[in-house]
Amino acid sequence: LSTVNDGDIVVENIDGEVEVSNTNGEIHVRNVRGPVSATTVNGDVTVVFRGAMVAAPMAFSTLNGDVDVTFPVDLKATVRLQSDNGEIYSDFDVDVTTENLKGNEEKKGKEKGRFHVIVSREMVGKINGGGPEILFKTFNGDVLLRRTRLGLLSARELVAGAGDVPMAVRHVAGVMGDELGWDASRREAESIEWERVASAEGILP
Repeated sequence: LSTVNDGDIVVENIDGEVEVSNTNGEIHVRNVRGPVSATTVNGDVTVVFRGAMVAAPMAFSTLNGDVDVTFPVDLKATVRLQSDNGEIYSDFDVDVTTENLKGNEEKKGKEKGRFHVIVSREMVGKINGGGPEILFKTFNGDVLLRRTRLGLLSARELVAGAGDVPMAVRHVAGVMGDELGWDASRREAESIEWERVASAEGILP
């Protein structure tokens, strides 16, 4: 999918490969397994993977905006992180090193054998021992690596035994509603919102 000046791109609930390109607009990819390639010039790139994502190389980049990607807790990847005028945040424990790149040999006058050494602004690290390479790159913005929220993971385990997730969610909303004084419409709204967030976080299929 691609566009130039037609606004944001939103992709949801895809099991296969996703390749998205934009110029003046944001990219939102939710509830996917990958692999994903998403790039824009002016706008944020936001991607949320669901459980059992595909192990494959991927890339997320923008020039002016944030790169915000949520992965399952068991992600195994080698990551390349670059933000020239922003910060890098990660929920994962990343074993990070900074690469030094040696350029071409310089020969000036009588001085020979001298190398031009470039310190890379790109950091390389491994998550859970490493795996397929994933690139995160922005110029004016932050890079955020998020981990699926543990509270939702626990909730999934709790409701999985019921065999009927919507019924289990509404049962919990009923118990909370009794305690907090919610009426029927509030209980239904809370149930729908929980399912929406759980789906976006990759907890529900």
